[in-house]
Amino acid sequence: ILLWILVCVKLFNVQILKHEQYVSSSNRQFQKKKVLSATRGAIYDTNLEKLAYNDISYEVSVELKLFFDQSPKWIEKNYRDIAILIGSEPNKVKKLLENRLKAKKHTVVLKKQVSEEAWLSIKQQKIKGLIGFSERKRIYHHLANNLLVYTDTDTRGIAGLEKQFDFELKGKDGFQFVQSDAHGRKFSFIGYEVTKPINGKQLQLTIDAYHQAVLEAELKNGYDLFNPKSVSGVILDPFTGEV
Repeated sequence: ILLWILVCVKLFNVQILKHEQYVSSSNRQFQKKKVLSATRGAIYDTNLEKLAYNDISYEVSVELKLFFDQSPKWIEKNYRDIAILIGSEPNKVKKLLENRLKAKKHTVVLKKQVSEEAWLSIKQQKIKGLIGFSERKRIYHHLANNLLVYTDTDTRGIAGLEKQFDFELKGKDGFQFVQSDAHGRKFSFIGYEVTKPINGKQLQLTIDAYHQAVLEAELKNGYDLFNPKSVSGVILDPFTGEV
């Protein structure tokens, strides 16, 4: 009887008195906060030609528990859809996913560097358990570089217009909570709290990309021909004086 009373007291202590403490500890260990990066705004010339913009690609994975939690008919269809995505055959996809499931893996990376267009297309197939993690890099037109300058590896403006208008261009990152196992592998974030990112604003300049390209080409020719210390130039409209 005494042993039974001790067990009951211990259970009461764990389940009632320290319930919140243990839940909080568990969440800290297995729930992680993943940043959802906002898309940095593009910079355009006066004719809305892009001078700087973010190129987005996706790492596409599938969460095995969710994938296999559907009818065999849909699973077979999804094998075919995934095969098209990764350029493989349905039988090979089936073998890959089933082997990973038997090995008690939670997720399988299907393909990296998937274009945004391809990702949006494959999302329409509504494959259960499909996950896409976005990756971004800044692309430049290679015009007016001394004006635009560059961003760092985290796409934060470090000089020029990128720095001057960094607050407007960068937007605001969102986040989502994901669950991870003892090995740090993330899975099953469906149903967890998600705060969507707010993308950055667009910036339109008064320079004309075509005229800028002509000017830079002529300045380079002059530099190569005369070897001066430096060169600079301005294009003006002869009728209005507009720069």
